[in-house]
Amino acid sequence: MNKHIAAARRYSISSLATLALATLALAQTAGQTPLPTPKTQAASNPAAKPAAQEAPKFLRYVRALDGGAKVRNIYDAQGVVVLEVPPQGLLAVHGERSGWLEVEAPGGFSVWVFGEYLVPTADIGALQVKGNDVRMRPLPSSGPESLPLRQLLGSGDKLRTIGRKDASKPLAEDWVNVWSPPGTHAWVAATETRALAGGDDGSALWAAAVVDARQGSTREAVAPSAAKKTDDKPETKEVTTALADAEAALAHERKVEEQGGVPNYASAREGYERVLAAAPAGSSADVARDRIGLCKAYEEAYSLRNTLQQQRSALEATLKKRDADMARAAKRGVFDGRYDVRGWVEKRMLPGDDIPIYMVRWAGDQTAEVVCTSGRYDLALFVDYEIGVNGRELRGPISGPTAALTRPRELDISRVEVISGRGNLH
Repeated sequence: MNKHIAAARRYSISSLATLALATLALAQTAGQTPLPTPKTQAASNPAAKPAAQEAPKFLRYVRALDGGAKVRNIYDAQGVVVLEVPPQGLLAVHGERSGWLEVEAPGGFSVWVFGEYLVPTADIGALQVKGNDVRMRPLPSSGPESLPLRQLLGSGDKLRTIGRKDASKPLAEDWVNVWSPPGTHAWVAATETRALAGGDDGSALWAAAVVDARQGSTREAVAPSAAKKTDDKPETKEVTTALADAEAALAHERKVEEQGGVPNYASAREGYERVLAAAPAGSSADVARDRIGLCKAYEEAYSLRNTLQQQRSALEATLKKRDADMARAAKRGVFDGRYDVRGWVEKRMLPGDDIPIYMVRWAGDQTAEVVCTSGRYDLALFVDYEIGVNGRELRGPISGPTAALTRPRELDISRVEVISGRGNLH
């Protein structure tokens, strides 16, 4: 009886551990469909973006410690190792979660893809993906112990091969070990890495590491029966140099944008196009094609951000102007703009004249001489009253030899409104 209980407990603990790993992976791949078996792994969404076409934004770069580092398929110590990073090996960091770094390696990760979704190519050591939404797994299995990486492969992706699980089987029935394409992410414990030394240019180091990874890759062919070029030659120094220059140019433009400048991704894209012109096939060509798509994505994203910023600036300017108009309106009096002239009426006799004139004074200044040619208003009744008047101008101001003889403009009033007064108007 005790043996049966102990066995049941061991089975429960093992089941819980498997369930925990599955739950952790599902948290990382939220929104994806349930994990398929090799036979049901076919594409269900042709529009899905393959891993090689993703547009990463490197947050920073790190190196493995002197003891190296282990990159895993999930952010957990129980995850399967997909890359043994050598001491001081360089990694590009795309994110961080719970003490784990989401990283990309210059040469990719060792992953497994079911052969049903691969076809041979004319390039030695390369296979091509023939479906969409194809998963990359850390082990040659579709079980819970082999949880896939987050990125998916798409039709047309080329993969550098490492080996087969069982070469005696047809390719479509076997698991194939390949190097993941650029843009694929996996996880490394932050404690197994360190920051770059002061003064190190991470972008330049990364560009050189990518080139070195492509040049130093010698992989075993997966399909011996695939057609092989008899004139296949190593890439020339001219091609590898051009690729290194293009990588450095792209890294420079990324830094320009991150520092608030105006990047020239078209120039970087032209560098990769020169690589393709010099070598239409091979690993450098694959990198160049991937980076050309990346440059286009960066161009579109920058253009969109720039357009949105211009629209935001225009909106802010409009709101600022409206606020200023409202502030001016708040300071304006209730009578502003209502009258042609406003002020206190005064009766005045000019030297040598028998007929008085009527002046409107405001804030100590004579603002207008008023008359009423229509006879509608008796201006004598408005003396010592504050009035607002509307009318037409008969003449402009007259400058006299003395202040007493200086006269303001003359206004023929058509409407009078009493605002306040010191007398008794009947």
